[in-house]
Amino acid sequence: MGGAGQPDEPTREVLLHRASLLGIVTVLACSGCPKRDTGDADRAALVSVLDEGWNTFPAPDVVPPAIDDARVASDLARIEAARIRWPWDVELGWRAARLHVAAGVGVDSPQDARRAFARAREVAIGCVEGASGRWRNADGSVTAVDGRAPCVAWAAEAWTRWMDTWSSDAARVDEAIVGALVDAVRDVPDEPVRRVASTASARLRRLRTGAAP
Repeated sequence: MGGAGQPDEPTREVLLHRASLLGIVTVLACSGCPKRDTGDADRAALVSVLDEGWNTFPAPDVVPPAIDDARVASDLARIEAARIRWPWDVELGWRAARLHVAAGVGVDSPQDARRAFARAREVAIGCVEGASGRWRNADGSVTAVDGRAPCVAWAAEAWTRWMDTWSSDAARVDEAIVGALVDAVRDVPDEPVRRVASTASARLRRLRTGAAP
């Protein structure tokens, strides 16, 4: 409490509230101010760096068996931070899914791999959905729209890898869904996307027949 005639010192919560209000007022006051939007350039630069790192791996169109775990972890941290700024960006979305798949490939524990592949699937499906919140048609099929074919392909890749961490009986539950993802991008013009879809399709066939990897 303040002394006689002295107002009480504002609490931390009051100070934070005042700061947030000041920030809102500042944004509103400057909403018409000229500003330099570096968003597209920042995003393009990040994508370039991510691809430069990824292309150092063998067979970069799919996840190689040997990867640089430290590089994957570093790039994942960068891309997930960027996706807070651009949550519906397709180019960041499928690359994030690809990195999460790579993270799953790089671990020894089946449980850790399963978690990484599940996260990759979640990110890829979110990329397929975009802001619409929908990714499957009423008939169960999938349509790759607005340049989202890479998202669909990596969703199939992540999902089949996730399925591969379970028994064949458990994996069969998701066969139809993953098959719809593969079918949506099987014949797209983008060859790297087709290759990812092809590896997912081959894994799905193996899971269906119960053949050894």
